[in-house]
Amino acid sequence: MLKLINSIHKKNADLQGLISALPYSFILLNDAILTEIKMSNEIEGIHSSRKELKNALTNEMNKDNRFSALVH
Repeated sequence: MLKLINSIHKKNADLQGLISALPYSFILLNDAILTEIKMSNEIEGIHSSRKELKNALTNEMNKDNRFSALVH
């Protein structure tokens, strides 16, 4: 199990390196994540603003932000 977890972490680090090398990829990825979460929340009847979601995405896990765990 630990080998698999380590493998996932290594692949994630490799992927993050590739993503960061692409121009504007971070902005596009974040926008896609925010849009997906906002649409899912609307389907479930949960009010959320893009500002709240963006704040949760750009900050570390924070118990004061109700969307922090969802975004991370």
